[in-house]
Amino acid sequence: MKNRRRFERYECLVEIRYKSADGKIEGYSFSKDLSRGGICLPLDTHISPYTRLEIVIDLPSEGKRIIASGIVVWSHKNTCHWEPLYSAGLKFERMDPVSAENLISFASNHRWQKTDFEQRLEHNQVPLVS
Repeated sequence: MKNRRRFERYECLVEIRYKSADGKIEGYSFSKDLSRGGICLPLDTHISPYTRLEIVIDLPSEGKRIIASGIVVWSHKNTCHWEPLYSAGLKFERMDPVSAENLISFASNHRWQKTDFEQRLEHNQVPLVS
């Protein structure tokens, strides 16, 4: 299956604080993965598609703060018991170019490495226990 993504995706853990434009929704999460175009947010509550969010990403080791805004383009309930209840995809709509470069530079230098088990699980190569 061909990857249709416009931007490279980085599996990187950063803390995200978010708030809807109307102030009715706010909270924090940690990124599951991110790219120049957006970010996947594991969530404890459902956020509907088309919700606009203001986000703040602190990069403490870099001494930088990224402020951006985006729109939720998809949201679903997770089925795996070890994941947060929901996930949402946020497409960035506003982020200054310097912040975008800082975010991608941080993400590319702080990727997490999957264990051998995670890689086999991802490719359905883990034997099922009966």
